[in-house]
Formats: sequence, C-alpha cells, structure tokens
Amino acid sequence: MVEPERIAVVGAGPAGAGFALELMKRGFQGELEIYERDPFYRKPCGDVVLRDVLEESPLAPRVLNSIRRFEIRVRGETVFEKEYRDPLWFVIDKPEWVRGMREKAVDLGASMHVKSVFPENLANTHDTVVDARGPFANNGLTKLTISRALVEHPVDPEGVLIDFDPDLMGFLWVFPHERDAANIGLAYKGERSPHLRLERLLEREYGSPKVLRMDTTVITIDQPPRTPRYFHPVYPIGEAQGLVHPLSGEGIRPSHLHGLWFARRLLEEPHPRLAFLRAWDDVNGFVAQMRFQKLLLELVESLPPGGARVEAMRMLSPRLYESFLRDSIRLSDVLSSIAANPRLLGVMAPSLAGLAMRLFAG
Repeated sequence: MVEPERIAVVGAGPAGAGFALELMKRGFQGELEIYERDPFYRKPCGDVVLRDVLEESPLAPRVLNSIRRFEIRVRGETVFEKEYRDPLWFVIDKPEWVRGMREKAVDLGASMHVKSVFPENLANTHDTVVDARGPFANNGLTKLTISRALVEHPVDPEGVLIDFDPDLMGFLWVFPHERDAANIGLAYKGERSPHLRLERLLEREYGSPKVLRMDTTVITIDQPPRTPRYFHPVYPIGEAQGLVHPLSGEGIRPSHLHGLWFARRLLEEPHPRLAFLRAWDDVNGFVAQMRFQKLLLELVESLPPGGARVEAMRMLSPRLYESFLRDSIRLSDVLSSIAANPRLLGVMAPSLAGLAMRLFAG
C-alpha cells in the first residue's frame, strides 16, 4: 500500500469492525472512516464461534458459555448426541465484542460516523471503500428471515440443541446464554413471520418464559462466488460477499476472518485489488465448504416433502453430523453415510445423481 490512503468502511459488524481494528493495530497511517447506521449493534443469531476467532481476533470476545455437549434432532427425534472433552463451540457476547472493536479502532485514530451511506457514493472521495453491510448489501444473494429470543429459562450451560425440520427447510436452536438464560431461535426457508412461530413455540414448549429480548433479522443462505465480486474502489467483504455457511447459517467466523485477512493484505500489497484477491485466496477453504453445503441443501430440497426428507436426514451418519458441527462437511462424509446405511442410497438416488453432475461440472 502506498500511504497515506483514505479508506472508508461501510458497516461495522464482525467483518467491518474487525477490518478497521486490525488495520489500525497494524500501524495504518492513512485516514480510516467507519460508517455504521446502528451505534449499538443488535443483529440476532446464535452468537457462536469456533476457537480460531478467539485466537485470531484483534480483540478477543468475552466467552459466555463453552459448549461441549451437542444434541441434534430431526423433527423431534434425536439422531446425534456427543460430549467432547474440550469445548468445540463458544457462545460470545457479540454486541459487546463488536462495540469494543469499534471503540478501539477509534482510540487508535479511526473516525466513526453514525449514519447510513451507500459505498458507491464514497468512491470518488476515498481510495478504498470496504462494503461490510452483511445481508443488507446489494448483492442479489438469497436471504432468510430468522427470529431469536433471549429468555429466562434454565438450560445446560455447556450444551446445545438443534432440531431440523427438513420439510420446512430449516431448524430450531436452543443455546445457553450465560447461566440463567437461553438463546432460542428458528430459521425456516420461506417463513415470512418467524417471530410469530417463535412466540407460539415458546408458549407451547417452554410455558411462556419471560422474554428478555426478541429480534428478527435476515441472513444470507446462498453461496459465495468462486471469484469475488467487486468494482474498484468498492470491495465487499464477509457476508456482503456471501460468506455464510448455508446449512448452519454461521457467518461470524468467516466474515470476521475475511475482514482481518483483507486488512493484513492491504498493508502488504501495492494495490487494493491485489490485496482483495489475495484475501479471497485466504478464505478459499470457507468458499469451497459453503459451495458444497449449498449443493447439499439443494439435494435435500430436491427430495419430496412429507417423509423422504425426514427419513434421509435421520439416516445420516454420526460422522456427517460431527462435520456439520465444525462446518467442514466433505463428500467422503456423505459417502460414509451411504455406506453405513444403504437404504439412504435408495431414498436419495435421483438427487445424488444430480449432485454428482454438479460436482463434476465444478
């Protein structure tokens, strides 16, 4: 990078705030402006990350719960249970973490503007514009509306429950939130009023617990492109580029790490375009996994509802569900499920043929 430069970041969630803080902590000497419409940051989700976020982030998030026990159900029937010796997931205080990254970036010299702007409108006044607006970026990707409630209800502080409904193409989650509260949410494809479904669920299954907070938002459930979209000097990062795992909806980790890696590459490379493309190479593992997960999602959706989808998901192997928990599903995991239960091949044969053709076509 030829300094000094003038850089703008539009959107200051895990990707944008992480980018800004990483750039400033590594000694950026130019002008960095952060534009964010929400001064508090309140995007609801499961608030779960894997260990690499704790280790790589320029500001380690506060861990509320360390998760070692997992139960996965398919429409109420348990198909996978496992307890790990060491925590696999970490529930974090995401709003506090994001606000902290913003504040520290400002302390190091960045400026913060609480206003809504379009990245393209800054293209003539800044050398580089980072679009980190998450699902609100204009990228044409498929979005899913989700609802999440924080409620006063005792749950296992080290355990999580995920209940898939293949016919509704989504799942319910029950995660701990510190010691005496639960994070209960749902995400179903095509559900336009998830908050109403969540309210009914809380009344039916949990006896109408005290709701501390209920929020609704949208997330991306598409797939990132093989080659990233950009139009110099505007560079989309994180979820604005589609970096969300379609099966789990997890986007904190890939979005945050993409922001960090783009910041580092900007300080190394002579041109932001080259830095952007090299940072995309850095997230190639995420991109490949997300594209494969999208194929699997389409595979399940291609099965007829009303029994076949549920039957197929209940026959999947423990190995595949373990890979799901790590967001690292491979083709060999799918094949191991078929080897462990040959009936699965009969249920999914037509759809598997389509999947094979898609994989062969690249």
